[in-house]
Amino acid sequence: MRLSHIVVATMATFLLTTDAFATTTDVNQAKIAQVASLDGPRLRLLRTHPGGNDFEERGGNSLFKSMRKAGTTIDDYAETLGIASKMKEVERSGRGWSQLQHSSEFRKYVDYLNYLKSKKK
Repeated sequence: MRLSHIVVATMATFLLTTDAFATTTDVNQAKIAQVASLDGPRLRLLRTHPGGNDFEERGGNSLFKSMRKAGTTIDDYAETLGIASKMKEVERSGRGWSQLQHSSEFRKYVDYLNYLKSKKK
């Protein structure tokens, strides 16, 4: 078979499966256009992460800046958030990592850790 035949067959299949051609011959096209296609585009929701960054990343965080100036270490911040003992338990036993990782306190801990790492560069 020639390449042109393969290309035509592929394009015809593509056009038919994507509903590029209207298969209806109804005169009242406005009424049909209002019906949503089952496989058509849908509204998408943006994903959100609870306890995400509460600051604009490019501008920095004044809380983290003041904590760094005050000499707050990452271990001190873990104590303040109340997750230091949980982190030690996970390190010791290996259990509870998933629960700790999804907590908002741990997310804040990671944000501060990343902030400190970015300032060391």
